[in-house]
Amino acid sequence: MLYEKYRSKEQLANSAEAPNLIRIAIVTNIPTPYRRPVFEILAGMPGITLKVIYCSQREPDRDWDLATKAYDAEYLNENFYTSGDKFIHANPEVVGALRRFKPQVIIGTGFNPTHLLAFIYAKITGCAFVPMTDGTLDSERSLSTLHRWIRRRIYGSSKAFIAASDGGFDLYKAYGVDSRSIFKSHLCANNVVFENEPETQKKYDLIFSGRFGEYKNPLFALRVATAVAIRLGRKVSSAFLGAGPLESEMRSAANRSTEWVDTVFLGFAKQNELPGFYKSARVMLFPTLADVWGVVANESLAAGVPVVVSPLAGCVPELVRHEQNGFVVTLDVEQWVEVVVRLLTDSALCQKMGNEGRRIIKGYTYQHAANGIADAARFAVGKEVHGFSENKRALPAQGRVVIVQRRMTHYRIPLFEQLRKDLAAADVQLIVIKGDSTATEKLRNDDGYLSWGIYVPCKYFFKARICWQDIRAHSLGADLIVVAQENKLIANLLLLMERPRLKVAYWGHGRNFQAGQGDYLFERVKRWLLHRVDWWFAYTPATLKYLCEQKFDKNKITLLNNTIDTGEFRKNLNNVNAAAIENFFKRHDIPAGNVCAYCGGLYKDKNIEFLLESALLIRETIKDFVLVIAGDGPDATIVDQYTKKYPWIRFVGAVYGEEKAIVFRAATLILIPNALGLVVIDAIIAKTPIVTREVSGHGPELNYLVDYCVGEMTKPDKDSYVAAVCSLLLDNARHNALINNCEKVGTTFSIENMAANFAVGICSAIVARIK
Repeated sequence: MLYEKYRSKEQLANSAEAPNLIRIAIVTNIPTPYRRPVFEILAGMPGITLKVIYCSQREPDRDWDLATKAYDAEYLNENFYTSGDKFIHANPEVVGALRRFKPQVIIGTGFNPTHLLAFIYAKITGCAFVPMTDGTLDSERSLSTLHRWIRRRIYGSSKAFIAASDGGFDLYKAYGVDSRSIFKSHLCANNVVFENEPETQKKYDLIFSGRFGEYKNPLFALRVATAVAIRLGRKVSSAFLGAGPLESEMRSAANRSTEWVDTVFLGFAKQNELPGFYKSARVMLFPTLADVWGVVANESLAAGVPVVVSPLAGCVPELVRHEQNGFVVTLDVEQWVEVVVRLLTDSALCQKMGNEGRRIIKGYTYQHAANGIADAARFAVGKEVHGFSENKRALPAQGRVVIVQRRMTHYRIPLFEQLRKDLAAADVQLIVIKGDSTATEKLRNDDGYLSWGIYVPCKYFFKARICWQDIRAHSLGADLIVVAQENKLIANLLLLMERPRLKVAYWGHGRNFQAGQGDYLFERVKRWLLHRVDWWFAYTPATLKYLCEQKFDKNKITLLNNTIDTGEFRKNLNNVNAAAIENFFKRHDIPAGNVCAYCGGLYKDKNIEFLLESALLIRETIKDFVLVIAGDGPDATIVDQYTKKYPWIRFVGAVYGEEKAIVFRAATLILIPNALGLVVIDAIIAKTPIVTREVSGHGPELNYLVDYCVGEMTKPDKDSYVAAVCSLLLDNARHNALINNCEKVGTTFSIENMAANFAVGICSAIVARIK
């Protein structure tokens, strides 16, 4: 047995060390193959008397082959009920079992009624209670208020805490637990058995191991296998280890894919068979929808097989580390195909990741897991901790910031990608919550997709004047929550009510630069609320100035210099040549002439009719004047009416990439009479001055135009606007002066600079490194 090298309990009881014995009772659901060896080692440790109290011998959905136990265990009378796919144990006789054993420390591995009775027994008798969890912040986000209340009560009275992962550390931290009282007993496989298994021929390209149930997502693995085969242009072989309710559906799907995939169903393997199966595969697929850890990842890495895993597994990033020993990929088939093909076509990469997996897995042993439990028990009763437990995180402790986006626009994607990298370098985890556009906003066709963002739906009321986005679960454990400064967001008010427990920051303009006279009340509310946050991320210098005027602490304001990704746009501008412009003009039937352009959304606030009517007047003075309109939206029909009548007004639709660069390069001026926004950045980078008007409705980016003199703002009337455009088209000196100003300030605006500003502000707000 694993503990034969230790003295017997009888010998220990008769020794001088007997007063130092710690009697530990572990109350847990059922015996599991990954915890039984840990309990064997724990039972054999000097100074510890262990009793494991099981609620049941087995649960209906488990089919493990378990060896005879080598420690003192007691099985209670089976008594459980089901809730969804969970088994809730209720064993009143646990009180009698504890009374007979008389423990000094009770370790509870859950919150079933049986565990709650054990906690109550500990409270009454005065013995130390130690919660032990496999859970993480992500796995417990959907808990009810009652469940959270129970945890707070138990954690508040506990003497020590045991986590199975770094995610468990974060979970305890979210409830205010002192990290010095948290010990790690990680989940692990029998590494030695996997290491000693002889290398074998790779019979399978891919392997999946797990229960054939919804949350393990085996059908996704089948779809990936088929898509990989199509990409490679050859058959792939895929092995499936396990059994479960989806097996019939999986076999049907496999039969439909025989042209591309040789699928082998290996059944539910015995423990001693696993190493051979894993070593016969090249890549492990772990597309889980919800796993607090995932011991199959331990097994795969111990076998030297790289793992492709979804970010919903608790072993990410502690055990499976992206691009080190595998890939962590959002559940999108195309993205999985990309990384799987890389591994199957690059044997050196596959070997490198396999070796790195073996290196990292060495720290995840039954001995270390037992040490963690022992040290937690010692700490709970005030004894000296030996210090050999894994009482530290595998990775540096991270701060956690949550940024909430009611809607995700395409131009924000590069910012969040860069910000994620910058924050990771400072050991801060970025979580972005994304929601839904309103029906009107969807017409703009500017929605974006952030693959790793967390979708939380929006519900709109009162003609979209009120928005409910339930982000409460994601606020758990956050060191900072950044929200948009919008009155319509109910969630913001709830977050502000949680201060100072939660640290909340606004990201926005400070006030509505587009507000009209009817918005007076809303602006007063906004002005009152701007003081109720802990930090401000100001869009522009104008926002910074306004916040300071409102007496907000300047030391708690970060100026972002709001922008869009200019890197790709700069590159596209550099690639534009005369031939490209000529081809674009020919394709869209644009006549030669003095070209000006509009680029942006086509909706009411933009006042497209004003622009079109002004164009007719400009044409009277500038005989070769040509107006190119690029964009999309509900007012596109208005533009169509003009283009049919006036051949020098051309509508090219929404433009992106190189086509957008062509429009800005070909234009002498950009004409945006209303609702000027981020297009100012494009104009500065392209060195194409903008002409706009003194009207309400502009975004704060208007200040870039005014402060840096990169365009002109006229009086609101049509004559003034037309006169300004004509003057700039005829006066080369004035036009060139504006171009020079664009060139001077162009380097100020980049997504890298904005992300860096954002990251510095976040780190300042949360004191970035969480100890």
